[in-house]
Amino acid sequence: EKGDKIMSLIEQGTKTGREIAQRYYDNIYDQQFSLVMSEIIGQLDYLESKGKVVKTKENGVWHYSSA
Repeated sequence: EKGDKIMSLIEQGTKTGREIAQRYYDNIYDQQFSLVMSEIIGQLDYLESKGKVVKTKENGVWHYSSA
């Protein structure tokens, strides 16, 4: 379910892990930054391993898009 919501955010134009985390977790993003980013990065890595997202590095920042 989380993966589906993250895919939806990516398809809507949210591209970086930070942007995804902020939109997915809203207020919790600031309160529990480390936990939130760990969860989002784990989900993004999983989606990448399943071939659902691809990442490219732009100016030192990973950007995600649907595969």
